[in-house]
Amino acid sequence: MAGYINGGAGGAGDVTPNTQSFINTDSITVNHSLGYYPSIWIILTTGVLIDAAIQYASGSFTISLATSLSGTIYYR
Repeated sequence: MAGYINGGAGGAGDVTPNTQSFINTDSITVNHSLGYYPSIWIILTTGVLIDAAIQYASGSFTISLATSLSGTIYYR
């Protein structure tokens, strides 16, 4: 992951991303309590970073994939 500082004003904040694994699916909904729309990375089990359609809502986001895949979502 690229460097990220959350907290501003000299604070280093927590840089550890949240994770959600997924197996053989084409749609994943993640509920969170971050209070903002997070940055999201989707890494397949093969190690490939992919782009996907993301629908944000208050306290959640849904990722839609073109085909069923497996991997991990990192968000913060």
